[in-house]
Amino acid sequence: LYPGLHVVLIGGGKNLGKAMAYADKLNCRKFITFVEGCMHPEPYIAASDVCLLLTNKSVHGEGISNAIIEYMALQKPVIATDCGGNAELVLNGENGILLPDNNSKSLLDALNSLLKDDVRRHRMGMSGRQRVEEAFSLHRMVNDYRSLYEEAVRSNGDN
Repeated sequence: LYPGLHVVLIGGGKNLGKAMAYADKLNCRKFITFVEGCMHPEPYIAASDVCLLLTNKSVHGEGISNAIIEYMALQKPVIATDCGGNAELVLNGENGILLPDNNSKSLLDALNSLLKDDVRRHRMGMSGRQRVEEAFSLHRMVNDYRSLYEEAVRSNGDN
């Protein structure tokens, strides 16, 4: 279906060996690069068409994911599990796709829909970049913190 498809899995942890063994069992290891201990994933992200962050809610919960922010800053559409703070970052259908937990059919459908549509991927990537710049940039965070502190000082002065 996608002859040039190559998957890059960045991360580590206790399940890395299991993931490698499973890839061997499925005879698909030649299509997967496992990258452990990566401090600078930007080149991998930049070379990607779609970026994923899949979380099993029963094992781990996400807050606001730096990985998703990095994907969006590099103009990549995101496929992520709808849990934790992911929905605050990924606007479903606009800059990515949110999936139900542990639903491989939804994952395959989302991947197929994005891999088949260059224009949609590009549009979602641009939308993600715009979202990061508007809502999650350093400038925005500094201004929001300043406003919070100024309000706290004003409120404290009323006591």
